[in-house]
Amino acid sequence: MKLNIKSGARAGAYSAVLTAVVVAVVIVVNLIVGALPSKYTKLDTSRESMFTFDEKTESFIAALTEDVTVYHISQEGAEDPYLTEILDRYGDMNSHVTVRRIDPAKQPTFTEKYTEDALADNSLVIESSDRYKIVPASDVYYIYCEDLGGKVDTQTFNYYYQMYAQYGQTLSYSQIFAGESVVAAGIDYVTMTDIPKLYILSGHDEPSLNSSLTEWLELKNYEIETLTLSEESLGIGGGAVSYKSVPEDADMLLITGLSSDLDEGEAAAIRDYVSRGGNLFIMSSYTMASYTNFTALAATYGIDAGMSLVIEGDAQSYSGSAFNIKATVTESPLTASVSNVYMPYSHGMKLAETMPEGMTATELLTTTDKAFSKKVGFDTQDAKYAQKQDGDVDGPICLAAIVECEGAGSVCWFGTNYYVITEDRYGTGTGLCNVFANVVSEIVGGAETISVHTIEIGDSYLNVTEASASFLGILVIGVLPLAFIGTGLFVWLRRRSH
Repeated sequence: MKLNIKSGARAGAYSAVLTAVVVAVVIVVNLIVGALPSKYTKLDTSRESMFTFDEKTESFIAALTEDVTVYHISQEGAEDPYLTEILDRYGDMNSHVTVRRIDPAKQPTFTEKYTEDALADNSLVIESSDRYKIVPASDVYYIYCEDLGGKVDTQTFNYYYQMYAQYGQTLSYSQIFAGESVVAAGIDYVTMTDIPKLYILSGHDEPSLNSSLTEWLELKNYEIETLTLSEESLGIGGGAVSYKSVPEDADMLLITGLSSDLDEGEAAAIRDYVSRGGNLFIMSSYTMASYTNFTALAATYGIDAGMSLVIEGDAQSYSGSAFNIKATVTESPLTASVSNVYMPYSHGMKLAETMPEGMTATELLTTTDKAFSKKVGFDTQDAKYAQKQDGDVDGPICLAAIVECEGAGSVCWFGTNYYVITEDRYGTGTGLCNVFANVVSEIVGGAETISVHTIEIGDSYLNVTEASASFLGILVIGVLPLAFIGTGLFVWLRRRSH
């Protein structure tokens, strides 16, 4: 028998070449696939489509022409996989977005140029050539609980959750992943040409805005800065006070409440600001004292603020106390989609029957006609002061109003600052805070050009009956392995018979 060695060698060479070609093709295909954006190579099988971006996000990032770097701050091994995937997809959408991982253990001084505080794992620093924004990890993942007023930190939530549990009650809540939202808002902020700026008056022991409103303003990309209008300088013969103008870049001046009256020079500076087209937002509260310059400032815009505490006489229009007024909401773009607005410890206002020339006033929140307001300086030691007495002003009484000045700016006045400055854990002040947000958004305008959805996350379980579980166990542990073994034996025996 003669073997055809040449033919066998030729076949072997052919097989080797074919194998090499197949391996080369596989390598090339892998390289091509590896270079493709992850949205084409990784199917989004996550719950709630966590990695499928909003159309607004995709169009916004696609149009980006400025370089932006997103620093993912996290120790090696502690990176959140969801956030990592989100960031990778941002980088894939536009070459102007660069994602860098920073391990604080290896680069301990990296964040010092951005903040003095330590950043938790999975915090972000988003930076352009103009500015940067820090996104703490608590903004990426957070708990939303309606009963506690909305977004809350884990420590606060756990405290109230345990407290409710002691009384046999539960709190409904959702765990939120806002990865897409916070990154989009951060990139938007650092690439903005003009950022609306809000100044908050200081110098009179003014209270701070509560954390919820401060976070809302920051999330919406407003810049916030305090402003002192008076300066005292020491010199020969005693001190002298000079007054500054409200800066030209102020889109709104906020007064969150006063513990003393304005100086005449401060009031003059504020009037000048409004006459130049500035927007003034005042949140005051009732006072025992008479603030002459403050009241005169209100009168400039047709507002009589010379009334003190308002008491609601209609039991259907207050909660718990006649001082905690459930306001009547008027129809206005500033009160759209707003309900259950409570105005605790409010002072009364009255709009002039004939407004100053060029000014138009609109009541936003009022009392019922059964309410009444005390005069400034009423005696709180009088046991009957909560009842209507001679000299009280009859309702309905204005609790919040806006005055628009033709050819100039606008003035919005709230008769209370209670929920604006108070940390609200029970959501009671949500209505008033929503009116605050509407006023800022409507008057100041577009701070945030992009807002996308957040994702509610949670564990999802497959529930099966005991019988189904037993059947699946037998199938996986017994039937399938035996089927594979039987198939193998059948093929082996068949080959031996040939």
